[in-house]
Amino acid sequence: MSKKSTKRSPIQVDVAAKAEAKLHIKGEVPSSSLGKLVDSLTDIIRPFSEARGLKADVLRMQREDIAIEIAKRARARIAIEKSEVGPVSNKILVPLLEKGSCESAEDDVMIECWANLLAAASVEQSVQPRFVGILGELNGSQAECMERICFAHAMDVIFPFRDLADACLVFAEHHIVEEFNEFVRKHLKSSLNADAVFAELVRTFSRPGTSIAFALISEPGSGLWLDYDSVQKTGIHDDLNFSILESLGLIRYVALQSDVKWGRRKAHVNIYYYHLTELGFEFIQVCARERVQQLEAKDNESRSEDATEQKPFSFH
Repeated sequence: MSKKSTKRSPIQVDVAAKAEAKLHIKGEVPSSSLGKLVDSLTDIIRPFSEARGLKADVLRMQREDIAIEIAKRARARIAIEKSEVGPVSNKILVPLLEKGSCESAEDDVMIECWANLLAAASVEQSVQPRFVGILGELNGSQAECMERICFAHAMDVIFPFRDLADACLVFAEHHIVEEFNEFVRKHLKSSLNADAVFAELVRTFSRPGTSIAFALISEPGSGLWLDYDSVQKTGIHDDLNFSILESLGLIRYVALQSDVKWGRRKAHVNIYYYHLTELGFEFIQVCARERVQQLEAKDNESRSEDATEQKPFSFH
């Protein structure tokens, strides 16, 4: 005979008593196993933590509090999406809670990323275990840098989600280099229209999934010098963040250069930028779920209005 079973969410949060706050995982991972993992880690680092005034019990409770907050936010995200929670595989769930619970309680950016990742893993089958490792190597500054690359120019285009999804291909060096050279040589006729050409170059590389580091049109000896410096423009120094994101395979650096001759004169055009990779796109979809869904909503709205997107390297 078969027995009927009552489905319950695999993510259960007991917050009835603050002093005994625990995260209960139902289904695939016994809570005792998670407790052993936390205990083992705490024992290993006790000499370092106690030197900072953090006793083992205090450290353990702090980690449990962060794990609870991640689970609560994940459940809230799932409720907003009106989705059904499914079981999370051990390969994702255990390291996710271990790594996520190490975040500072004040680092809202990272806690939100972990909650989004847990929510995605609960309702989808496409979340890769690798994402847990990648997120564990980021801090709040790098997470914010990643979001700037993806969303800084999202409201400046008609189909932001499509642009974000296509950035890994459209702005890959092998794909764009010929188009870039053709545009420059066709439209940069003289210094008289350099401003217009430069403006279009900056617009083209200011889209969801791309970030200009530096752009320049110059002609030695003529005084022509048009530049875009991201640090001067934004006041944000992201060099280290870019390097870390690139090392993890989330973004890629590209340097483009083209020379244009005007008789005996020659102008130089340089663009240095970063673009999202396919891995980066998949990663941001699960770690910034709400913002990505906002882009999808704008795409749908634009389609309903029969809007037409201005393509890269459009020049009139």
